[in-house]
Amino acid sequence: PHGWDSMGDFLGPFWMKSHAGSAGAGHGADLLQMEFLCTGISVAAASTGAFLAISIYAASQTNVLEAFSGDGKLARLYRLVRNKYYVDELYQWAFVHNTQRLSTFLWKRVDVLVIDRGAVEGIANRTRALSALIRYLQNGLLPRYAIYFALGVIAVLLSFYMEAAPQ
Repeated sequence: PHGWDSMGDFLGPFWMKSHAGSAGAGHGADLLQMEFLCTGISVAAASTGAFLAISIYAASQTNVLEAFSGDGKLARLYRLVRNKYYVDELYQWAFVHNTQRLSTFLWKRVDVLVIDRGAVEGIANRTRALSALIRYLQNGLLPRYAIYFALGVIAVLLSFYMEAAPQ
C-alpha cells in the first residue's frame, strides 16, 4: 500500500505501544514532540561529528593523521575508533577465551578422567579380569569340571540343610 515508502510506518507500532497509556487530545502532540526530540538529538550528534572533523582538518596544516598521533585526547579517540571500540578484544576475552577454558576443562576432566578412564577403560579392565577368571575355570580339563560339579552339588545340599535346620 505504501509503494516505495516501505519504511514509512516502521516505528509506528513502537510509538503507539509506548504511549498507549496516555489518553486525551494531547496524544498526537506527544508523539510529534517525541519525534522532533529524537530527530534533534540525531542531527545534533551528526553535526557535532562533522564540526569536529572539519575543525581538526582545518587546524592541521600538515597531514590529518599527525593530529591524531602522540598521546593526546585525539590520539586516544583515534585509537578507540580505529580499534572499533575494542569490541573484538572484548568478544575474544568474554566468549572465545572463556569457551576455550571451558572446553579444555571438559576435555581434561570429563572426557579423559570420567569417560575414557572411568567408563571405557573401567569396563575393559573389568571384562579383562572376568575373562581371566573364566579362563582359569574353563580350561578343558575334565577332572577339574568334575570337581566343580561336586562342589556345586555340595553347595546346593548345604543350602537345603541350612534352610531345614532348626533355628
